[in-house]
Amino acid sequence: MEILNRMSKRKTKKQRIPKKFDPLIAKLPDGIQKQRPLIFEPRGEQKMSAVLLDFMEPLLEFWETEEELNNMLQFGVSAWNAALLPPQELAEYISKTLKGIPFLQRWRMKAAFMKMVSRKQLLFADNRRIIIDYHLRITKDRPHVSVVSTAV
Repeated sequence: MEILNRMSKRKTKKQRIPKKFDPLIAKLPDGIQKQRPLIFEPRGEQKMSAVLLDFMEPLLEFWETEEELNNMLQFGVSAWNAALLPPQELAEYISKTLKGIPFLQRWRMKAAFMKMVSRKQLLFADNRRIIIDYHLRITKDRPHVSVVSTAV
């Protein structure tokens, strides 16, 4: 009983958020920025940045510039989140997203998008987290991606 009393009196520490997340925090609405605790690297769970890069693996060999990689990440995040939609909403989302793109490009983009949606549903089906945003940093060694997502 004494141990329980000591544990209940113990103060909880505020999470120290690493500086690398500052660009992501700046993009969040004010109410969310001030909300605590913001969980960026949950213990015992795979980091969403690693999950996103695993998911994107078939595309990642094709980028040459930071802009190309950023475009691929936007595409991947969009496909990841779309894969969480019910089938009817997914079809509507794809129609809205690709509206106005010339037919041949639209057909190719839809095929690539659906391939990534299928990849998410097949290989990452248990992960129901929604990716809210990401931040890309290119260093001399390699690119680094930080991700903000919903909790499990």
